[in-house]
Amino acid sequence: MSKIPLHTQILVGLLIGTVAGLVAGFFWGGTAQVDWVTDYLARPVGQIFLRLLLMVVVPLVFATLVLGIAGLGDPR
Repeated sequence: MSKIPLHTQILVGLLIGTVAGLVAGFFWGGTAQVDWVTDYLARPVGQIFLRLLLMVVVPLVFATLVLGIAGLGDPR
């Protein structure tokens, strides 16, 4: 049994998510259930993900800049 390549898995997941979002928006868009899921599940999870991403990216950029400046050596 061959393993499915990562790029194919990502594309399939993207398509499934798009279809699920369109179906939910078409059948249940604007209802109390969708608003509850958005307000109490999707938004907090998204905020946590973005904050964790920033906790990784900001120190990484800072360290890259410091090491780049330190690697320049003597400015003369």
